[in-house]
Amino acid sequence: MIAGAVPDDVACTLHTITEFIFQAQNLFLYDKTLHLLTEALCEFHHYKVSIITAGGHRGKNGPLNHFQIPKLELMQHVVQSTRAMGAPYQWSSDITERCHITHVKQPYCMTDHKDFHVLKSQQASLIYKMSREANAMALHYPEATWISTVLPDEQYNFCLQWRSTQDSRVVSPAHTIQALPPSSLMPFGRGNTVLIAHKSGELLSPAASKRYAIVQVKSILQPITEAPYLNQPFLYVDFFNFSHSLINTFDSVHIVTPAPVTDMFLVHCRV
Repeated sequence: MIAGAVPDDVACTLHTITEFIFQAQNLFLYDKTLHLLTEALCEFHHYKVSIITAGGHRGKNGPLNHFQIPKLELMQHVVQSTRAMGAPYQWSSDITERCHITHVKQPYCMTDHKDFHVLKSQQASLIYKMSREANAMALHYPEATWISTVLPDEQYNFCLQWRSTQDSRVVSPAHTIQALPPSSLMPFGRGNTVLIAHKSGELLSPAASKRYAIVQVKSILQPITEAPYLNQPFLYVDFFNFSHSLINTFDSVHIVTPAPVTDMFLVHCRV
């Protein structure tokens, strides 16, 4: 997604830090995994000056000429802590943070922001208050109730969860897929890029002999319906293809290889 837009050294920096983050999220970290984490971190520190040189490290008041970031300091201790206390994921607060968003923040934002402390002292439910306000609005605007049951609800994220490829008996942590709309801070929005495949493992496109597709999620829609087969997120996506310049053929088999300098796969938007 960034090929050609930034220097190769910047792309290498982003690649190594992303590699570190994904490897560190594994449920099982073996000696090989810890070695990969160490190598990724070393490469990041080698290339990170390129981001400063390109003016890409910015704060609220403009460009920064340092990497004095507490979270980067924390990364130095991941391998050592893993050897001493096990995989980092067991210390994750993602689950409790997610519950705080869905059970506190979102219901509160959908209320009139009044009597919050009274509700808290009475141990009353914010969801109950939100429901009362919706019913009160429907008394004056009956069409609002009809619209809310017909139109799809646009979401900015949803969670995916599957079984671990390392051990099928273990359910992997949930991953959040985002599709944030354009804003003043992000003029082009932010959509996660994912690999999609048929759940049966069959070809997505028999004509092209493809089992996977690369897509960037642009919008997430959740139909409001009682039909079971429609009660799931629907995604509006942009499709991408691997660059033909990096496809090699071995024994009549086409293999996509990473770019030589950045060690990242090059893709083009499908038109």
